[in-house]
Amino acid sequence: MKSFISVSIALLCFNQTNAQLVVNSAAPYNTPAYLVQNVLLGTGVTVSGITYTGDPNAIGFFNNGLTTSPSILLDSGIIIASGDIINALGPNTSPAAGNSNGMPSDPDLALIVSPNPIYDAAILEFDFVPNSDTMKFDFVFASEEYPEYTCCSVNDVFGFFISGPGITGPYSNNSANIALIPSTTVPIQINTVNGACQAVSFCDGTSPCCGGFPQYYTDNSGWTNPPTNPDSNAIQYDGFTTVLTAKSVVQCGQTYHIKIAISDVGDGIYDSGVFLRGGSFTAPGVTISTSVSYGGLNDSTLYEGCGEACFV
Repeated sequence: MKSFISVSIALLCFNQTNAQLVVNSAAPYNTPAYLVQNVLLGTGVTVSGITYTGDPNAIGFFNNGLTTSPSILLDSGIIIASGDIINALGPNTSPAAGNSNGMPSDPDLALIVSPNPIYDAAILEFDFVPNSDTMKFDFVFASEEYPEYTCCSVNDVFGFFISGPGITGPYSNNSANIALIPSTTVPIQINTVNGACQAVSFCDGTSPCCGGFPQYYTDNSGWTNPPTNPDSNAIQYDGFTTVLTAKSVVQCGQTYHIKIAISDVGDGIYDSGVFLRGGSFTAPGVTISTSVSYGGLNDSTLYEGCGEACFV
């Protein structure tokens, strides 16, 4: 009986641990090229020139995302943060999590939140060639600044800056930011996607930014100050977006560049992170199959002149 009880307890502990969010920045997930090629990349895209600028502990692999409570609705992929990715782990019982890693600013992120200063930037970049006219990938933005610092100057920011043929925008290399609220040109930030936070905000609770696009916001704070969610499967970030899709029209076979960047704003204390769904960076092409519809099922018939064929 004692042996049976010991085994049961061991299995229970294993299942509980396995249900929590897991992040990993150890080999091979400490190599940006591996993360892009083997985690992020899907069909219809070839990539090259992969670089990363930032703290080594600010990027890595995550999994078990579907088990979080509330769920981030992404099973696995890449996580990039404005601090150590380990700060994403819950439960959310700490009033604040984050660290300043001393990384410099970034001009494109700074342009979004000007004149507020930015800190702790983490930037993943690479070139890609699409096999169709549209590229896309799925993501979730999360932050410790929610909900009590909504409408403050600590408006943590991230961006997906794409440049190449047919792309025009105000950022470096004529790039455009595609980290936008759906059907708008509004960049996603703490102060643009949030909930009805007036009761717990340290800042201007009457500002129009409160309650901004709440359909894309998931609370992980209990609407308390300090924010908490003691569920053993909760993540640490106090709030996060629903699963959103970044996409852009592109030209098939042409070379494009994308810059995925995130940073703290106003100070380098509380962290934010962006989760990128594994295998979702895609530009699937068109598959064509043919069958000759003239002459019935006889595949050995030859004919001269015009005929009929079906393309699927």
